[in-house]
Amino acid sequence: MLKLIFKNLWARRRRNGWLLAELVLVSIVSWIILDPVIVVTHDRNIPLGYDADRLCMVSLAGLQPQAPGYDPQAQDSAVMVGNYLQFVRRVQDYPGVELAAPVLGFCYPNSQGSSNNMLYAEGDTIAKSVMMVEFLPHTRFFETFGFQSGKGRTVEELSDYNYTRNDIVATDNTLEALFHTNDPSGKRCYNAHHEGDATYMPVVGAVETFRMYTEWRPVPVVFWPILSINHSDIPESARILIRLKKDVSMDHFLHDFRAWMVKELRAGNLFAREVKSYDQLITEREYTGQLPFTVAIWQWRLSSSSISAWELSVPSGYKPARDGRKWG
Repeated sequence: MLKLIFKNLWARRRRNGWLLAELVLVSIVSWIILDPVIVVTHDRNIPLGYDADRLCMVSLAGLQPQAPGYDPQAQDSAVMVGNYLQFVRRVQDYPGVELAAPVLGFCYPNSQGSSNNMLYAEGDTIAKSVMMVEFLPHTRFFETFGFQSGKGRTVEELSDYNYTRNDIVATDNTLEALFHTNDPSGKRCYNAHHEGDATYMPVVGAVETFRMYTEWRPVPVVFWPILSINHSDIPESARILIRLKKDVSMDHFLHDFRAWMVKELRAGNLFAREVKSYDQLITEREYTGQLPFTVAIWQWRLSSSSISAWELSVPSGYKPARDGRKWG
């Protein structure tokens, strides 16, 4: 039977050749269309890795010198930092708030900015590309975001750890990429641009892998402690992250909180500009697609196992780290 089928097909090979070509063409076109859809759908279903459901964020602004009520003395660095931290304490005491933490810098989960670096594991000769996120110790940063504890210290212990200049916290996938283990005990790495006189960075703890941006697969991330606040980051790069208590309605909270913050989150030249739920921030980022060109190329090169991001260009918004440290 099979011989007869193949014999008939071969006898009509010219006519069937066009049919075969059409089938091949349709298969190729279908694959080109469906492949990215399947990949995006798969990536969207990867767990976010932190609890964004009860998060919202307050952004700040400052009076301009020509604005009524502007106070030149309020621009003093100590006053600016003090007012900012006072805002965080006031928000923490607001009804319905479980946790509130300061967020400094332009690179944090689902931010519009990014900061990348190339790191070596101690004793290794292959550099890995990681994203760098700054945080302020002793502010319950990790609990407020809802990160999950990795091996070693809990997120509560990582928030209250007494960090030194070069201590870092890594995600599990960062540890796997650098050290081929998710155990941070005794692990150190150093900056790829400081090979001649390497300054080692001890990994003091870990959090579980998370997606830095919802449209990305998880990438290696390192958390770098801010030992002193740079007042020039206020107000543009200073925000307040809020985690609501369970069973508190986000819509009702935002409605009441907006009216309150206009009156209460104002000191010197600093004031609260707006508050948005984290879901809204994620949606806006996905809609606008404001992904820095360097990071887009970097992500593609990372997925292609050709890891070299920092060499392309410095992302827009890049700033040196505090205390004279350099990332690249």
